[in-house]
Amino acid sequence: MSYYPSGKMESTANFDGGRQEGERREYYEEGQLKRVENFLQGQLDGVMRGYYPNGKLATLWAFVQLKKKI
Repeated sequence: MSYYPSGKMESTANFDGGRQEGERREYYEEGQLKRVENFLQGQLDGVMRGYYPNGKLATLWAFVQLKKKI
């Protein structure tokens, strides 16, 4: 977790082996959800949603990890 200088939570994230893994949530200082994104092996993967302070959806992005298959 990370915090604003005011002590309020700024973001939550999970790490595995020093890399981000799974869901990361970021918040405005007032506490509203700002962004939700997913990581797979330290890289963005899946849908990322960004929100305005009023809670309405602002952005929607899709990330796909390209993997070489042998």
